[in-house]
Amino acid sequence: YVDAVSDRPLMEVIPAVAAITKTETIAEDGIEILEFENGLKVVLKPTEFKNDEILVSAYSLGGSSLYNDEEFKSAEMGSQLVSESGVNGFSNIELEKLLAGKNIRINPYISSIKEGFSGNATPKDFETMLQLINLYFTAPDFDQEVFGSIISKSKMYLPNLLQDPTTYYRDQVGRIVADNHIRGNYIPSAADLDALDFEIAKKAYQERFANAGDFVFFFVGNINKDTDIELIQKYLGSLKGESTKESFVDHKVTAPKGPIEVEVKKGQDEKSMVTIYFTAACKYDAKEKYLLEALGDVLSIKLIENLREEKSGVYGVGARGSMSQYPSGKYRFSIGFPCGPENVDELIAAAISEVENLKKDGPTQEDIDKVKETQRLDFKEDLEKNRFWLKSMEAAYFNNGNMEDITKKQELIENLNAKELKKIAKKYLKEDARIEVVLLPEDK
Repeated sequence: YVDAVSDRPLMEVIPAVAAITKTETIAEDGIEILEFENGLKVVLKPTEFKNDEILVSAYSLGGSSLYNDEEFKSAEMGSQLVSESGVNGFSNIELEKLLAGKNIRINPYISSIKEGFSGNATPKDFETMLQLINLYFTAPDFDQEVFGSIISKSKMYLPNLLQDPTTYYRDQVGRIVADNHIRGNYIPSAADLDALDFEIAKKAYQERFANAGDFVFFFVGNINKDTDIELIQKYLGSLKGESTKESFVDHKVTAPKGPIEVEVKKGQDEKSMVTIYFTAACKYDAKEKYLLEALGDVLSIKLIENLREEKSGVYGVGARGSMSQYPSGKYRFSIGFPCGPENVDELIAAAISEVENLKKDGPTQEDIDKVKETQRLDFKEDLEKNRFWLKSMEAAYFNNGNMEDITKKQELIENLNAKELKKIAKKYLKEDARIEVVLLPEDK
């Protein structure tokens, strides 16, 4: 065995600098949007929060939604196949040796409605990260032995996960909430893994990353605009791209109509878990999304007071609200807690009682003040975090919103009131949207 390290450079030919065709500046937030002739867009926010960090994410619409029911799981495997095969003739092991001493993480992904990249690098390794991104577009490797190894490893651990009661329960919850739709996000069986196809995975990756002009990249961190923008012009602006824009297909993965109550029996331990969802289709609204999230914060306070402090029935309990726009508008409001099997009925009744109180009377001013104070502190801290800006910029772009609205959350916090939250509770926490799933030991 010879532990050889190639002296070949990561990229033999460095691309020429591509011209920027359009620039937009959001001066108040220090955000700059660049557009290139190949159609690719870049959204930049230089910060001084961390000297050694530049974060990146990117997306293009489409994902596995563009493949049929027999192909989509293999299509999603395309990104993992390339991640573990390597690029430009370098295997994954050779890449690790070549990049030893550099602080870089960059991974392509293919998800249900989009494909893209996520990663980070230190400023001194930023150019190398951009080279890797370029090579993931232009010179990905597809190793059939690596594909077989991925399947073999997955067969060893994925089906075995379902022997764990908590994992089995969460998988069942996912199936119930997705109404057993084939495109729900479930743990694959051995048969599912056997059905994965190398050629489909390879073809899907090549198709999803064929047109760089359909991508939007987001960079946040210690960016030197004098030098780093030129690097972006070289390695991203020069990529093959065209003005054609793809979208995704909505396969209608929707929750069943409630009320639904399901018992899942797994394991012998005297442990139970409870998940209560209120979920259905809706018209996406950015303000109502915030109010639904705030309603989760308010209800969490009441659940802790009632279920944990008064009844001493749980160690941890919480509620969470969310809303998404794509592939079609829907909301999800969840309540979750572990408890002893003997307390399940009493604690569910107590949780639903708190929900009904919010719908009938709305939250107290004391609880509103607690939530507002916590949100103020969290938001102040978030504004000095690269990760917050990266996620917020991408979310704003993805949901056709305005970058300027990122810092306007402060207004939403200050205007939060009981009347609006009561209205949101009545609108979304409806009985015909309720799905309740309980984990019980097998002998119960």
